[in-house]
Amino acid sequence: ILTHFLNIFQLKQYGQDHLVVAMQILILPMLAHSFQNGQSWEVVDPSIVKIIVDKLLDPPEEVSAEYDEPLRIELLQLATLLLKYLQNDLVHHRKELIKFGWNHLKREDNSSKQWAFVNVCHFLEAYQAPEKIILQVFIALLRTCQPENKLLVKQALDILMPALPRRLPPGDTRMPIWIRYTKKILVEEGHSIPNMIHIFQLIVRHAELFYSCRAHFVPQMVNSLSRLGLPYNTTAENRRLAIELAGLVVAWERQRQSEMKVVQESESQNQIVDMLSPTVIGGDPKRSSDVPMFADDLSKRVKVEPGLQPLPVMSPGGASIPNIETPGSSGQPDEEYKPNAAMEEMIITFLIRVSLVIEPKEKESSSMYKQALDLLTQALEVWPNANVKFNYLEKLLGNLTPSQSKDPATALAQGLDVMNKVLEKQPRLFIRNNINHISQILEPCFNNKMLDAGKSLCSLLKMVFSAFPLEAATTPQDIKMLYQRVQDLIQKHLAAVTTPQITLEASNANSIISFALFVLNALAEVQKNFIDPFIVLLLRVLQRLARDMGSSAGNHARQGQRPEMDSAVSSRPTVDSTVICNMKTVLKLISERVMGSSEYRRNMGQILQTLLSERGTDSSVLLCILDMIKAWIEDDYRLVSSAGSVSSLNPKDIVTYLQKLSVVDRKSFSSSAQEEWDAKYLQLLYSLCGDSTK
Repeated sequence: ILTHFLNIFQLKQYGQDHLVVAMQILILPMLAHSFQNGQSWEVVDPSIVKIIVDKLLDPPEEVSAEYDEPLRIELLQLATLLLKYLQNDLVHHRKELIKFGWNHLKREDNSSKQWAFVNVCHFLEAYQAPEKIILQVFIALLRTCQPENKLLVKQALDILMPALPRRLPPGDTRMPIWIRYTKKILVEEGHSIPNMIHIFQLIVRHAELFYSCRAHFVPQMVNSLSRLGLPYNTTAENRRLAIELAGLVVAWERQRQSEMKVVQESESQNQIVDMLSPTVIGGDPKRSSDVPMFADDLSKRVKVEPGLQPLPVMSPGGASIPNIETPGSSGQPDEEYKPNAAMEEMIITFLIRVSLVIEPKEKESSSMYKQALDLLTQALEVWPNANVKFNYLEKLLGNLTPSQSKDPATALAQGLDVMNKVLEKQPRLFIRNNINHISQILEPCFNNKMLDAGKSLCSLLKMVFSAFPLEAATTPQDIKMLYQRVQDLIQKHLAAVTTPQITLEASNANSIISFALFVLNALAEVQKNFIDPFIVLLLRVLQRLARDMGSSAGNHARQGQRPEMDSAVSSRPTVDSTVICNMKTVLKLISERVMGSSEYRRNMGQILQTLLSERGTDSSVLLCILDMIKAWIEDDYRLVSSAGSVSSLNPKDIVTYLQKLSVVDRKSFSSSAQEEWDAKYLQLLYSLCGDSTK
């Protein structure tokens, strides 16, 4: 097939459009598959390679002049395939191959020019070439940042970059010339967002190559974060790049710290064993350069070859670079470089702000949001003593209105997520420096009643409680005021749903109850007695929930007698599930604490008897009550009350509860619930009958 194609190509039996299609759908895919599967010489041999080079890639000028652009692009891809997979077999054709690619770099047509960059970069990766040629290609690629060229320029740079340390070793200066030119162009073109993005993306993709010279790039990277990532109208690509730049600086610093740790451990060990000359192993080892294969020969050929003139246009503006000169300064790479305190603060502040700016609705933005939070954690690990400022939160909280573009609950949840990330790494420091911001975010969370925000708020408050226990003598006054603020808000919202003068819809009331219980439950895990001031209110909440459950059960019973169901009734199962969940949470919260007061026990007993006798009480609530009574009886719950007295159930109370449990209506129980009830109740009876002390 390949031989036949070469014959018809040379005989010009078909038009160029036919040749282009043949190369696109047959020749190039066939060769690529053969090369990738190690079947090169089953398809091509040295004679075929020679025909391709002599007749297709390097024909007489009058023949090549007739090639149109689509055919030139396909031929460039053919040459690139050969360079990629048959490097050792093309040594004798190097002159023709570089001439072919170089001539296309000089062409005005943009499409073939970008494919020529890919071709020439494969050549430079495969063979040593004069420094001037390598630099011209590299500089041209650095200056080419138009969107239409993006993919091919990226591909060309990604081919060339790994070869630069070998092809352009640093020599005596230790500062590679390609690093100096990257810095030079970044400074010159940095005012242009597309140019800056182009170079920063290159640095991110090849971070390991720039590590030893990062001191020349980090300041500008840090200063560009806000410009790229924070404007609301910035593109997702620019924002992701800004996040990646921040992550790269953090990763470089982590690498430096790891290397310094190795150095210190090595030096300590060397001192212990009393070695004469300790070896420092901190810096990057010099990359060994390849033996400059055929360098002199190629250099001579390039100089005498008339087709290889300097590239006439190497920048979008049309500026010519006929001669390459080294930038003035060739400073030493600072292998121990680390960002200063101001840069640390700028990076952390940026990660905080970008986390609050992103709206994690779509998959891409959610991914960026998670990435920013993860990097914030890493940055705080690398710089544990960095100053964290949360002033931006004031603006966020000041604009929590439904009219703004971002949903208030989402904004709150994001603010809390960020706070939690910082608190995990700097609990005491962050709390002391941002206590006002923490206080400021409390009321909006309670007002929005969103459980996502509630989870984050609980996580935050638990860390505050753990870092500064309420009863500790060292807890500062402003943090004690925060605790009081939390208690006041819980008190306010629970009172709102239990005060007869305030009428709330069942769904709204249950949302308030759910949120308050969520916070109470979380803080009780850290400090059990935190719920004690709320027991009276919680008993009232339990009474309201019992009424709501009974009312809902009555409605459902009446509904069963009606053939039709209106929309209001159809929404009640959701309300029921919230009521049930809230009721079980209250029971678990106060089950232990109510035993400290005879009044609490009496009120609790009345509520429990009502729930046990009601036919509409949910089976899961009844099982929860059974667990609670079982625990009271079996453990005897001898808890020291606040007055110091010992409280327990007397025999009369126990008998009363057992009687109530025995007559519970279990007709609505599922089979599994029925089995669970029987097992627990019978086990309770057995434990009482088998223990002579009870």
